[in-house]
Amino acid sequence: MSSIVYVNNPNGKIYVYENTSYWDKQAKKTKHKRKCIGHVDPNTGVVIPNHKKEPESGADTNHYYSVSGVGVTLLLDHIAKSTGLKKALQRSFTADWQQILTCAYYLVSEGAALSRAERWTAANSSPYGKTLASQRISELLVRITPELRFQFFSIWIEYNRNSEYYAMDITSVSSYSETIEFVRYGYNRDKEKLPQVNLFMASGEISHTPLFYRALPGSINDVNTLCETLDTLELVNAKKLHLVMDKGFYSEANVDAMYRKHIRFLIGVPFTVGYAHELIKQVKSEGILAPENFQMVFDDEIYAKYVNGRWKGHRCHAHVYYDSLKAELENRKLDRFTRKRLNMSEHD
Repeated sequence: MSSIVYVNNPNGKIYVYENTSYWDKQAKKTKHKRKCIGHVDPNTGVVIPNHKKEPESGADTNHYYSVSGVGVTLLLDHIAKSTGLKKALQRSFTADWQQILTCAYYLVSEGAALSRAERWTAANSSPYGKTLASQRISELLVRITPELRFQFFSIWIEYNRNSEYYAMDITSVSSYSETIEFVRYGYNRDKEKLPQVNLFMASGEISHTPLFYRALPGSINDVNTLCETLDTLELVNAKKLHLVMDKGFYSEANVDAMYRKHIRFLIGVPFTVGYAHELIKQVKSEGILAPENFQMVFDDEIYAKYVNGRWKGHRCHAHVYYDSLKAELENRKLDRFTRKRLNMSEHD
């Protein structure tokens, strides 16, 4: 183990030694080897290495050095450029794009609150090129108006327009805040008894690239949100949408709205809906467990059947699937529950 040792010499100089500790097997104790590596300048307190001339009288010895982390920034610079994110920000936020990108780099790197970004920007290179103080971040967030956000979404969606589908979902974020307008009580999937904010997001179903987000009041559920969001997507020029949604978005009004706007979509339909119930009865009677209906979807083995259906005069494509493994697990769960109830009845 090595350490640095300072030794006062009788001549008044302070010498600096590299001290290395080692175990002497014969003496059975720790010994030390020391090597002189320099001395301390009495005027400046700076360590002057051996074989280096002391600065001349009156010479400027104030040299400042800094070390910055560059690895994360180099990686994220490449991603921002190759995805078009950098150009989209430059077009949308001409004065603030460097600060916005710096905040994004910090969040990706650290995943902590923006209030702590000042220290990170002081120690790492970034698009902004200097320390981003907490006060400057607060001012930046105020300048990001809804109009500028929509402008960015429009440009960003244009950069990412391709043939893939858009997946849509809503998540809720609980909050104790009494100042955020959208914080309200609503349906919470995590069963938390707190007011919340709903966050809606659309992303590429294959690329998983986020394309659009929107904050919503916590009291609005998935069904009531879709029509409003479709109007917003029209505002940002999201043409030729192919939406993929879970059954939380299903309602007759939502399906009618997507047909009316000529939007292609794939949506899960709850079993409680009469239309789905009739399709299941039809497929069941035709024998969905036939070998030709067996499908491998990723690692799941299911039986699936296509039905050419109609929705209020519109053509629709219905896909009914049956997961035999999940059905067996549910049957066993029901058997255990029934057995438990029987045992309780016998003891009564």
